[in-house]
Amino acid sequence: MPISACPVSNGMKLLIVTQTLDTHDPVLGFFHQWVLEFSKRFEKVTVIALNVGTHTLPANVSVHSLGKESGAGRGLRVTRYVSLLYSLRNEYTHVFAHMNPEYVIGGGLLWRVWGKKIGFWYVHGAVTLRLHLAAFFAHRVFTASRESCRLASTKVLVVGHGIDTEMFSPKHIPHPPSMLSVGRFSPSKKLEVLIDAMKTVRLNIPEAQGRIVGDAATPENVEYAKHIQEYAKTAGIRIERPVLHTDVPSVLALSDVFLNASTTGSLDKAVLEAMACGVVPVTSNVAYKPMLSPYGLFVEPKPESFAKRAGEILGNSDMRQKLGTQVREEVVKNHSLSRLMDVLQSSYESI
Repeated sequence: MPISACPVSNGMKLLIVTQTLDTHDPVLGFFHQWVLEFSKRFEKVTVIALNVGTHTLPANVSVHSLGKESGAGRGLRVTRYVSLLYSLRNEYTHVFAHMNPEYVIGGGLLWRVWGKKIGFWYVHGAVTLRLHLAAFFAHRVFTASRESCRLASTKVLVVGHGIDTEMFSPKHIPHPPSMLSVGRFSPSKKLEVLIDAMKTVRLNIPEAQGRIVGDAATPENVEYAKHIQEYAKTAGIRIERPVLHTDVPSVLALSDVFLNASTTGSLDKAVLEAMACGVVPVTSNVAYKPMLSPYGLFVEPKPESFAKRAGEILGNSDMRQKLGTQVREEVVKNHSLSRLMDVLQSSYESI
């Protein structure tokens, strides 16, 4: 049964185009909450997703799949996409395209002709030809930080990430000293660095635990995932399968330090979720340098640098508690979901 939504009378109707709408997806499960929040701010929300799974949304939200979950090939998905854009053209006034430039490239000309207001969410360090094309059609390019979209354009608007700070909040569960990393397995995550760091910390703090939660998100990273599983096993670090997005707070509740060595150059959402739970991050991700350097939580991308800082935090409960409070405040102030939605709504109203 659809859940209730707050009545809205601003005249704006939103089309959302995204890769996956599925609460059970370990990587994109968070986006279901985004759709729910959008439904509180727009009279009607229409979702077109490449892949549709489990979802529970209000009556003012309609969901359409391009059929990837049922095996539809690329040609059929493209045909369905254009057909849906046309058949639903009177159901929306604004567009929110999530991450993939192809969505905007494929629909941008039609949307412009029809007078739709186009917003494009992009969080990635790479500046590609596809990004330039998508930005050409878009009225706004939304991003989490300046490092998360390095396109030189006045259309780029830094809005912060959207972390549900009620779901992701500190929980006090007794546990041994613990280091954690959560996310997809790919070479850009530099997981070997984290495994070596965890191993070093455990030599000095034998009771400390090291865990990495995740797996390959794409077929091309399957071999890398196998390599990481073997590498971690020899180092005595636990590899755990991905969990539902709604279960991530429970994983974080059993952790003290969150390690991240991503080289994507964008704000890794998993780090912000950890911070919201009061778990202290240690990262070499350059996108986090402005935010975390004042707390001494930005380090060089070397195992010894991670190990030194993580060990200091694990060994000092007062420091850990103080830093945990401070990093949560950063997320609540600048990256909460409610704040993000307010900013996006205001931006759409001004286009």
